[in-house]
Amino acid sequence: LLLIVAAGVLGNVIGSWILNPLVATTFEGTFFGGNLASLSASDNNRYIVFLDELSPNSRVEFQTTSPSATASRLDYTIELSASRNDLSQFVALFNGSTWENVDASNSSISDITRNVSILTNPQRFILAANALRSRLMTIPQTDIDAGDGWTSSTDFVQWEVTP
Repeated sequence: LLLIVAAGVLGNVIGSWILNPLVATTFEGTFFGGNLASLSASDNNRYIVFLDELSPNSRVEFQTTSPSATASRLDYTIELSASRNDLSQFVALFNGSTWENVDASNSSISDITRNVSILTNPQRFILAANALRSRLMTIPQTDIDAGDGWTSSTDFVQWEVTP
């Protein structure tokens, strides 16, 4: 099931741009709840993907647009959780040709925040038309007998681009 949600939130602070997703796309798993507004604040209003034994992995991609094609620094923040703690969660940024994993962790039932700072060649992640793309993948660590299934949730996504 492919679901694309589109809207936009753009803010700024002195000296950098604060960007939230303009698009969220669910490529694996089943979209279960939330919307783009769910991703713009850390408020427990989550973008949720449902998973089960037949579709155990999730892949959600987020995209926004940078006001600048160049950057001296790129900070990325994602707040996530899952309904079980035996999943692996991978965060990646797209460099125009491949996904670069920038964080990996075990899932948590409570929200955890992942912060990534790119200080070396951060503009490699600013694509054509100044697009920025990120991805969250959730994968079971072992074979799972899940019964009713489980969820992977994202509460907040933000890029900060420093020129």
